[in-house]
Amino acid sequence: EKRLERLSKEKTDGREAAVLEICREALERGRELSEIGLDEQGRRLISGFGFLTQKPRIVVVNVSEDKASERLAGLREQIRARGQEFMVMSAPLEMELTRLGEEDGAEFLADLGLQAGARDRFVAVCYSMLDLISFLTVGNDEVRAWPVARGTTAVEAAAKIHSDIGRGFIRAEVIAYDDYVAFADEAACREAGKLRVQGRDYVVNDGDVVHFRFNV
Repeated sequence: EKRLERLSKEKTDGREAAVLEICREALERGRELSEIGLDEQGRRLISGFGFLTQKPRIVVVNVSEDKASERLAGLREQIRARGQEFMVMSAPLEMELTRLGEEDGAEFLADLGLQAGARDRFVAVCYSMLDLISFLTVGNDEVRAWPVARGTTAVEAAAKIHSDIGRGFIRAEVIAYDDYVAFADEAACREAGKLRVQGRDYVVNDGDVVHFRFNV
């Protein structure tokens, strides 16, 4: 409302005010801004406000351990119909999982018919909703995952690490995650022909292990 009042006194093309009027009317009727169907330009015009009901939402349902595997189809459909994500977890089950080691924990999950615990599933859902992927960098002292938007190019990924790497980009040496795990290290992947040299416009894939060559 303060912004609308200011815009009414300024000489503008009126597009921002029109979008904000739509938002105000929706909020006064109790509707969330994620439900009003703004186009890309409209969302961009009001992106600076960071409206809470415009943000992606994940509904996490905590159920008792004996009901963790039950289907909550009706609630799931209702939540997803609103463009929100849905997942089920059991806090007692997750507490038990933290007490177990990696091997026993994996066996415990397998007995329950689950591939991953709630933490890993939650992270995966967040990545999916935000349309993110991760590429990896591997050094002698550190292995690190870098989250980037899906569709990010090699030069943009390089700049994510440091602006100088993006500015002086020469090439990206890329190994797929599964190949890196199978052959154990970069040298073995290179010998097996699993290392690919890519240019600045290469679109980074989820799990790519990337070594950037640059010069500044």
